[in-house]
Amino acid sequence: IETVRRDNCLLVKNLITECLHKILIDRDIPAAVQFVKNTISDLLMNRMDLSLLVITK
Repeated sequence: IETVRRDNCLLVKNLITECLHKILIDRDIPAAVQFVKNTISDLLMNRMDLSLLVITK
């Protein structure tokens, strides 16, 4: 699963972890979709720390 893979940036890990929590625990699919949209918007508007985009192995 993407949350334990080491060839993705921290943003992907955090995004998938939060989405899975919203879908599987909270059972709130619209909230998960909105979270993804907000994250993409923040990324496109440069409101995100670039260190979240670093890929390390």
